[in-house]
Amino acid sequence: MMRFLVEEPIRIEEKLSFDYTKHHPVAYMPVVSCGSVDSGAKFKELTQSTTSQQSLVILPNQKLKATVFLTLPESDYNKNLGIFQIRVDFLSANGQTLVSSTHPCMLLFKSEHARLLLTILKIAPLIAGYILESQTISVKFQGFTEGHMPTSCLRVLIE
Repeated sequence: MMRFLVEEPIRIEEKLSFDYTKHHPVAYMPVVSCGSVDSGAKFKELTQSTTSQQSLVILPNQKLKATVFLTLPESDYNKNLGIFQIRVDFLSANGQTLVSSTHPCMLLFKSEHARLLLTILKIAPLIAGYILESQTISVKFQGFTEGHMPTSCLRVLIE
């Protein structure tokens, strides 16, 4: 009975490829299309390859949320980077920003002694390539509601 009364939520998962040639690394995730948002050929190819999402439409007044998972190596550069911002922009078909939200992020701190001890304990799997010294950060953006202008694309920026 509930299956007929309650709508099943729409879920889109996409691996993001950031463009590091920009001042702030940026990645686009098409909901319907990102073709007119950025004129780069890379993003046009991405939207053409996701033909199953072309017919996808988010209804007005539907609640939206986005979760970005970043896998960062535990390098000295990333460790010394400190706090950085992740920004998600919900874009219309003409590239206009409908809603934008930012969230601060940073790698979890591990002391030098703890890192050295963990590296020694995991030396065999590290050398074999079964595990990596990296951390995955989960950033959740929620509280958005689809308006009358439909969301066409999401832009994720690292600031």
